[in-house]
Amino acid sequence: MNFEDYQMVLLLVILLTTAVNYNCPTFVSAYETQSEFCTTKRHVHLSSRIDASTSITISFSSHPCDIRDHNQTRERLMKNDNHNAEKQYSVYEDLEPKRGGVVLSTNRDDVVSDSHDHLIMIDKNDDTTGTIRRYNATIIKKNQRIEYWSEYQYHVIVTGLKPNTKYYYKCIVEDISLTSYIDGNIVDNDGDDDDYYNNDGGGGHNSANEDYYRRRKAQIHTENYTHPTIIDDDEDSIFSFITSPPKNDKDSRIKFAVIGDLGVFETSKESLRSIKAYSDAIDFVILAGDISYANGDHRIWDEFFDMIDEMRFFKEKPLYTAVGNHDVESNAETGEMFTSYENRFLMPQLGKAQIGRATMKSDFDLNKMYKLQYDYGNSYYSFSYGPSHNIVLNAFADFTPSSRQYKWLVSELRDINRGSSPWLTITVHCPMYNTFLQHSNDPQPVNLKLFLEPLFVKYKVNFIFSGHLHAYMRTKQVAFDVVTEGGPIHLIVGDSGRQANAPFLKDEPEEWVHIRDHRTYGWSSIEFLNATTAKYEWVQTGHNKESETPNNVSDVAFIYNQYYFR
Repeated sequence: MNFEDYQMVLLLVILLTTAVNYNCPTFVSAYETQSEFCTTKRHVHLSSRIDASTSITISFSSHPCDIRDHNQTRERLMKNDNHNAEKQYSVYEDLEPKRGGVVLSTNRDDVVSDSHDHLIMIDKNDDTTGTIRRYNATIIKKNQRIEYWSEYQYHVIVTGLKPNTKYYYKCIVEDISLTSYIDGNIVDNDGDDDDYYNNDGGGGHNSANEDYYRRRKAQIHTENYTHPTIIDDDEDSIFSFITSPPKNDKDSRIKFAVIGDLGVFETSKESLRSIKAYSDAIDFVILAGDISYANGDHRIWDEFFDMIDEMRFFKEKPLYTAVGNHDVESNAETGEMFTSYENRFLMPQLGKAQIGRATMKSDFDLNKMYKLQYDYGNSYYSFSYGPSHNIVLNAFADFTPSSRQYKWLVSELRDINRGSSPWLTITVHCPMYNTFLQHSNDPQPVNLKLFLEPLFVKYKVNFIFSGHLHAYMRTKQVAFDVVTEGGPIHLIVGDSGRQANAPFLKDEPEEWVHIRDHRTYGWSSIEFLNATTAKYEWVQTGHNKESETPNNVSDVAFIYNQYYFR
């Protein structure tokens, strides 16, 4: 042992001894709670760009196993000197991720053999190829402050695909030791990332969000890169998907599932297992908000995606999400909002996310939060899938007539070609029509009816999917509280996992209610048989109490496309 090695050993002994005897607040790392820390790639799920017939977005998470050692050393130092430990070990938290991507081909053998001809990597200089994100948050739980650092969230965008075609893929991560980045290759957090804060929607550089975004997005180091070494390679890591029919094929047949208020409960798993039984016939899934019920405990998001990992069909069918009030996760200390939602998903984005901070008391109230600053990103978007055009809105961002969301929605509705996309759906977490006691007078549903219902009636929207109420409801065709032939059909599908017990507002249902239930879990299935006819079914999966007997209420209907009513 030379003199320098001796000094390092002596210093480590001193630090460890001091950490044991120093009396200070406990620092708890989120990594101690993760069951499979060194899993290299997990939480695989799909989305797409606006046209699902020619694109796919493949998302997964990864974390270098050796960063665990860095965090353990950091925790030991924090027991001795919290401030210096944060300063000294922040270097590990700002490290660049390993490069990531996918091997993708119509030929499974190409994927099995890791053909570099079919390798698609995220390019840090081109947002159209995808992004890698990571974020941190402080969790306060039982008088403990838990410093949580997410895994790297990889989102790989693939375009130029052929419609109605089966592709095979596997996720890859570049096999380079994390420690190779310590000397001189750390992300320049004050670098030229200004373009991210500008898009065609205006707004310019937002200095209030700069530190938030710096900690939220990691960039990719690309110097001297050739080809990655594939890690964790096995047959179980190869998945497949089928692109949608062409968007101009108005008579193509598609089927999709709608779930809401899911969470991570046994009833959630029952709903997903039920969808899995139908998954061969299902093309995609819409989740109408209140996704994980983490409520700021970001470890629960990991548990949610662990649950998703158990369902292979999420690796094969796109998942499209809407924001629920439990997905806002306003941080009382920093004012940050939508942190997990914006980082863990990549929906068909209109532009870079512009997210403000929670500042008012109502911004932290799950019932009153409204007109929060969240434009673009995963906030609101649309996608085409075969004969359908699907719009997803954010009930908690501003949708008044002067807002960006409203102006985009008007433009979107006006430009849809119903000749090639005869079916039009809207997903928004808060329902406009509500037969239940709760949330009827909240600001979101009141203003949705005031500002958006006229648009939905004018442009002959077929279905409006919501959650929020832990129950089930389907309306008749309705417009402005009157049963109207050709009006939209409103559905509440908040019975997929969290609860199924919302009390009714009145003993007798309103005239516009077709069916309602508040004790049964389930999900909705919609099949567009052709341009004029849809088959709708409510699939029941369980009951709120084991002692309850089935209500024997079924809901299956064939619906004629309202667009053709004149």
